[in-house]
Amino acid sequence: MRRRGFLKLGTVGGAGLLAGCGREPELAEWSWRGVLFRSPVSFKMRGVEDAEAETLTVECVAEMTRLEAMFSLQNPESALTELNREGVLRKAPREFLELVRWAVAMAERSAGVFDPTIQPYWKFLHEGAKGDREEVMELVDYRNVMVTEDRVAFARSGMAMTLNGMVQGYVTDRIVGMLKSAGVEHALVNLGEFSAIGTKAEGKPWMLGIRSGGADGKVVDEVELEDESMAVSSGGGYRFGSGNHLVHPEGAYAPEGRVVAVRAPLAVIADGLSTACGLMKTEAAKTLVGRVEGAYLRVWEKGGTGGWREV
Repeated sequence: MRRRGFLKLGTVGGAGLLAGCGREPELAEWSWRGVLFRSPVSFKMRGVEDAEAETLTVECVAEMTRLEAMFSLQNPESALTELNREGVLRKAPREFLELVRWAVAMAERSAGVFDPTIQPYWKFLHEGAKGDREEVMELVDYRNVMVTEDRVAFARSGMAMTLNGMVQGYVTDRIVGMLKSAGVEHALVNLGEFSAIGTKAEGKPWMLGIRSGGADGKVVDEVELEDESMAVSSGGGYRFGSGNHLVHPEGAYAPEGRVVAVRAPLAVIADGLSTACGLMKTEAAKTLVGRVEGAYLRVWEKGGTGGWREV
């Protein structure tokens, strides 16, 4: 269920981790760019003094780095890697427990279309689909994830979890919370999912371009964002073998000529819903999102002539 949102933000300046900090005179904003979960990320603040913005940036980067170390599939010492290796994580960090509960709740709400235990099957496909597919599929079932006050465990040996379908949204919410607690009234956070605090210059909403997936992805539409979050999913991004990174627990891939965007009060909700909706037919996706307070869905499909239209 690995997923990446395909959103374009054309006005963020700078590059690198803290070296990317700087004020953009024409916009009077503090901007930062870096890398999180192997993807480019950024945020900008408006109406914050340089010294305060720099201090906040250092604190936010430290928090992002800490959470990435906890949830990374590549880090052999992460809490997630330990869970997947041992089948149990004792004395689990509070944030880890919180995100696992979010993921299980999203799996229940989507009737299993979103399933964080897809990892064994995703790995099976990524490594060339060698072995018994049915045996691997039997390991995919979120109902076999057991969560207590300080422990996460799998009911079956060989299970594994990925939180890629919600972790970027979760971290986004954490950073937004830090900025709000510090009194920031206007900001745009892009950690794979977008979250807006207040407005852009002159009270105008932040404007985002929604792109189709892939290296040659095109902007299919533009949307406004103000005091809410948005996540985008497309089957047209990362590919391996005969499919793409958006894998249904029953084995299908997401359609590649389709882009879905979900807006919600929290980025973690938008993230999970967009992942599920990317794997569902449009009517089913609308029903799912319609049951979540404050959430909205938009869907674009590619026509026979190569143009995109909203459906």
